[in-house]
Amino acid sequence: MVTLVMLLPLLAGNSCKEDKCGCYKGDVQGTDILFALNTSDIHYTDNGTSASFIQGYSIYHFCNPTAMYETYKEIVDNNYPLIELRGDTYWNCNYVFRRSSNSYYQYYNYTVEYDIMVTSMIPILDGK
Repeated sequence: MVTLVMLLPLLAGNSCKEDKCGCYKGDVQGTDILFALNTSDIHYTDNGTSASFIQGYSIYHFCNPTAMYETYKEIVDNNYPLIELRGDTYWNCNYVFRRSSNSYYQYYNYTVEYDIMVTSMIPILDGK
């Protein structure tokens, strides 16, 4: 009986935080959010598998970096300085787990992390 009580939470499934964060999951925190960024503000890895940018006190990690990499490279190669970026934002799972389990993040870290599903990335032609 005691063993059953101890194993019950494991057998019940993990419907906790993982269903409420990450790309494609949980509630959308923002729909069709618009950002105007310098091309240098978006940080891509050399092979285009990871991308992020910082806006104020928030860090946004791309859900679909490889899908947008060619568009980003084309904008940079044509020397457009500004990018208009649109997408839907979700809570970042690593941020949610750190925030809920560590008092340091709760009181001393003001940075919020999101995942963003980028729907469009176009150059801003003003001043070009």
